[in-house]
Amino acid sequence: MSDDRRRAVVAGLVTALVGFSSTFAVVLAGLRTVGATREQAASGLLALCVAQGVGMVWLSRRHRMPVTLAWSTPGAALLAGATAVHGGWPAAVGAFAVTGLLLAASGLWPLLGALVARIPASVAQAMLAGVLLPLCVAPVHGLTVSPAVVAPVVVVWVVLTRCAPRWATPAALVLALGLVALSATTGWLAPPGHDVAAADLVPRLVWTTPTLTWQAVVGLAVPLFVVTTASQNVPGAAVMASFGYRVPWRGTLGWTGAATALGAPFGAHAVNLAAITAALAAGPDAGRDPARRWRAATTAGWAYLVLAVASGAVAALVAAAPAGLVESAAGLALLGTLGAALTGALRDERGRASAVVTFVVAASGVTVGGIGAAFWALAAGVVLHALWRPRTDAPRHDEDVSRTDHDPPRTADAPVPSAEDARCDTVLFDLGQVLVGWDPRGALAGAPGVSASELDAFLGGPFVDLNRRLDRAPTWDALRADVTRSAPEHVALMDWYVARFPAALRGPVPGTPELVAELRERGVRLVGLTNWSGDLFRHAVPAAPAIGLLEGVVVSGHEGVAKPDPAMFRVAVDRFGLVPARTVFVDDAAANVEAAAALGFRAVRFTGATDLRATLADLGLVEGAP
Repeated sequence: MSDDRRRAVVAGLVTALVGFSSTFAVVLAGLRTVGATREQAASGLLALCVAQGVGMVWLSRRHRMPVTLAWSTPGAALLAGATAVHGGWPAAVGAFAVTGLLLAASGLWPLLGALVARIPASVAQAMLAGVLLPLCVAPVHGLTVSPAVVAPVVVVWVVLTRCAPRWATPAALVLALGLVALSATTGWLAPPGHDVAAADLVPRLVWTTPTLTWQAVVGLAVPLFVVTTASQNVPGAAVMASFGYRVPWRGTLGWTGAATALGAPFGAHAVNLAAITAALAAGPDAGRDPARRWRAATTAGWAYLVLAVASGAVAALVAAAPAGLVESAAGLALLGTLGAALTGALRDERGRASAVVTFVVAASGVTVGGIGAAFWALAAGVVLHALWRPRTDAPRHDEDVSRTDHDPPRTADAPVPSAEDARCDTVLFDLGQVLVGWDPRGALAGAPGVSASELDAFLGGPFVDLNRRLDRAPTWDALRADVTRSAPEHVALMDWYVARFPAALRGPVPGTPELVAELRERGVRLVGLTNWSGDLFRHAVPAAPAIGLLEGVVVSGHEGVAKPDPAMFRVAVDRFGLVPARTVFVDDAAANVEAAAALGFRAVRFTGATDLRATLADLGLVEGAP
């Protein structure tokens, strides 16, 4: 076996072992909370392993890309923090199936994923944090209920978090299972009536006929879809992009959505792109040649199919665990997720108040009208974020936006931050040729009856004006009649261009996915401002998933105005509550950069990711180049 193949196999095995062992307890706890019996929960774990395993083998071999799948850990945490589902376990299963259909639809209809992306990141993260909090305090309670078995697990987790962070949670869970096995064989601290029989160790699928209740759909399926999309699929695609892979969005979301819907009657709650473990199979540890790292994902898929055989035994041991042991191990597994969610919820002081309310409502665990706290938290957060969005720092449309925070205040009641307070905390990205490559020739190639010279003439002249007009239009159909009157000779070519527009997008601009991920990790606020037709913008995130990590994007086609018009910048200032002097604006067009600079932004002309990193490093936003 060659060194590269060996590294891919090892990386695949590690991917599967870390993914399975880190959070299987959360999955079982979540399924039991929403009404599953021990057998049904074991069936759900089995169905998830099979769906992930088959999906990874198929997708990685088909696309020759290390596409890794996972169950939705945030989704499982959502289930574990839920109250009783209206309609019981069959209604929960019905909600899982609806979630699968929504996931598949977001692949076929990117606008659905874009709608989720419009939910303020602080609100989505606060909801997740509120759901996680009751689960993460379990180790504290466990130390008081069963200190003899919980304390060793906590100690192992603490020590390995310092020495080998990747293995801290898996080791804690493996130790917990070992203590459970000891308890089951010796009777030590074993709960009464939970003996493990040989038949319990055999994996088997248990069918549950789904039922639909509106309470379960609204209170369970919708939040499950939101957290899976926002916390798994979009970050997972961004992680892949950071290693140079463009995830086949439609095919992958179609598979995971179908797998979720078909697996739901057997207890599978949600299958999605892996986020954290994706880096294990897509990174250099999986081999020097990126074109051959798909073997790591294939190996991980086969490993999950092997682990599926152990699902029955794992579920049986968890059911026989001493009080508080498995809950404590699951709580330890989720502490990192809780920390990341709290950071994301509170990093932006402009949306902090609505995020805190979202967090409190989600953590309350209340049920109103048969709908759980997660939905009400999301609804409250979105509404309050809109109502409380700060306006004090945002200039009105009739103000002189060119005034910076260094200028003296206009009145004694309007103090202005000092130079030290004007440290940049936000990056406003242009999209085309900055985060996503764009070349109209890709869409126009092969246009019938058009020679190469005619295409060059069209691109160098009429297309420039037509594209500017298209950027200001909500759809091509809204503009087409006007173009038919003013320039009928160009309608056919523009029809061809719009119909084949995805071919004009060349994927992520090299180096920018890593920059976006690093900026987000460091707590920098990220938003977008793009000249793009409203209807065609649905193709942006599939072409460059890092765009999905932005808090929001102002799209010219939705506003009827485009850069370099100052009104376009004012829309972004108002919508996101931006302070121009604390905002870095990045664009590849000189006219747009000059317009932004005149309005007080820290404007940067984009010439490549390396130069941009150097500029952002000078501002203290990222690390400099090694």
